[in-house]
Amino acid sequence: QREDPAELGRLAQCADGGCWRTQHAGILSRPCSVSLESLRRHLTVVLCELRPTMEEIQTVVAGARAAFNLGKTRPLEFRLQQLRAMEKMLTERKDLILEALQKDLHKNAFAVDIYEMVGILNDITLAINKLPKWMEPEHVSKSMMTIMDTVYIHRQPLGVVLIIGAWNYPLALVLQPLVGAIAAGNAAVVKPSELSGNMAQLLAQLLPQYLDKELYPVINGGVKESTELLSIRFDHILYTGSAAVGRIVMEA
Repeated sequence: QREDPAELGRLAQCADGGCWRTQHAGILSRPCSVSLESLRRHLTVVLCELRPTMEEIQTVVAGARAAFNLGKTRPLEFRLQQLRAMEKMLTERKDLILEALQKDLHKNAFAVDIYEMVGILNDITLAINKLPKWMEPEHVSKSMMTIMDTVYIHRQPLGVVLIIGAWNYPLALVLQPLVGAIAAGNAAVVKPSELSGNMAQLLAQLLPQYLDKELYPVINGGVKESTELLSIRFDHILYTGSAAVGRIVMEA
């Protein structure tokens, strides 16, 4: 059963002499003393766990594949437009990004700029500048079998990729792989880390506002949702994290 965000928001109104009281959804079954910061972080996790069902996940992935099959990602101009839109998002919504990373990981503005933003923006700039050249056919040497032909390599997108983010760099380790996926003409399903809940929720809000909603959907959730995603066929998986989980991803 899903939590009602409005009801969750009312939890913050339940202070009584330093104790937080609620019977909602069994989050706290009796009065207990917790700090405001602890409750806020707990609410963030609960909100991040407004999780889709398996049927909804399958529908989202199928929608991304259908949009890819229509050829939406193939034109150079479309890829450049999506990359510029991501760059615009990072610029226009930087204050929200800073707030989310401060809440999740206590990162200050300097750390966010150096370890999260700069790498993404550099990758976007590189892709925008080089993409026309990258998409050109690469002419190769002829053999006796092809001496009368025009021989070249024409690179094609793989299809639909899955991006599984990490908790410690929850912006960079989602958007940098996404830059590559967009530049290569793929659709991408984004799964942020649930352990950085504020950032996960922010990505779910912002990406559909700036990028194509069908081609680059965000799915939030925890281990169950990640496992369900891995049960679906993807053409490539981009994952950053532990070796133990990496083995599971490799076997998917």
